[in-house]
Amino acid sequence: MANPRATLVGPVYPHRGGIAHYTACLAEALEKSGCAVQVVSFLRLYPRFLFPGQSEFDVSREAVTFSSERILTPLNPFRWIAALQAVKRFHPDLVVIAWWHSWFLPVTTFLLAWLRWIQQRRTVLLCHNVGSHDRKLVDGLAWRILCRLPHVHLVHASGDPERIRARNPRARIVCFPHPTYDVFSRSSITREAARERLGLARNARVCLMFGLVRRYKGVDLAIEALGRLRHQRDLYLVVAGEFYEPRAPYQQQIERLGLAGKVLLHDRYIPNEDVAAYFRAADVLLAPYREASHSGAVQTARGFGLPIVATRVGGIPDLVQDGETGLLVPAESPEALAAAIARYFNENLSERFRANLAAQLDRYSWSSLAETLRALAM
Repeated sequence: MANPRATLVGPVYPHRGGIAHYTACLAEALEKSGCAVQVVSFLRLYPRFLFPGQSEFDVSREAVTFSSERILTPLNPFRWIAALQAVKRFHPDLVVIAWWHSWFLPVTTFLLAWLRWIQQRRTVLLCHNVGSHDRKLVDGLAWRILCRLPHVHLVHASGDPERIRARNPRARIVCFPHPTYDVFSRSSITREAARERLGLARNARVCLMFGLVRRYKGVDLAIEALGRLRHQRDLYLVVAGEFYEPRAPYQQQIERLGLAGKVLLHDRYIPNEDVAAYFRAADVLLAPYREASHSGAVQTARGFGLPIVATRVGGIPDLVQDGETGLLVPAESPEALAAAIARYFNENLSERFRANLAAQLDRYSWSSLAETLRALAM
């Protein structure tokens, strides 16, 4: 089959965030690989009362996008049928459905079952998360179903196959590392211009935390670690991302530790055109997650060649090679995190880590993931 046809079901612009970016990047890579690509997307993802942020839609002037058919809503079966009709008209050899949260269990279950047994399509469940970050009770129910429905599960974390096979030993699973978000690193902004834009001194040592702020990401642990290094006068932490929980406890922690002016909270969704400024201005990305399957922020940092200090949880060790591209520390340990930050700067590890990151770019490419999916379609 020279030119397979692939349908992706998942959010894409005008929806915002990492999974929408992922869908667009993967669709583009599949098209470049020679596939005919259809994207079936959503009219909306969440009802307003369930969405903790300002908006689920992207306000960026520079969109990461791919042409899509916006059809689905999570709880409207008539929309599900319309999406299935669109897929049938396209007649794909492979249908890839994104999964990241148990809120989408009804629509995902229906689509997978119908596509596999009624339309007889080859199906892949693209697992951004095997368990949701909120550890919803419905996750257990969801995976009793999802472990058996698709032909193939595509996962990004090395521990995920075991979690799926615990429920279905016969599940076919492909594990491929999360590709690099290099789409943002095409910006020409320099380190000096980025720091000027963000109000950071040229000689400052800047740690960055990037992305939506939720408890599992460990922003409080990073602040605590910086408090242990408060004697280093030129060390700063920039937290860039919209808060999905109350900001006040973080502000109180900053004041209690005497870090006013040293921890900068940029409480907003960072539009695409501003992403490069944060990563170019930073010396190191912090990812002190309490738990994680993988991390879009880590893979965005990789696109900029920015080293990482992260916790040894979930799929993070698949992305950060300790002592080569970053440093790994135990979870829930601000002491270890502080020691790793100090070591990174004191031993001048940046140049070596950046060189190693540059040498690994092909390992995490979108084109390689596209070829993996292309092979599943043939």
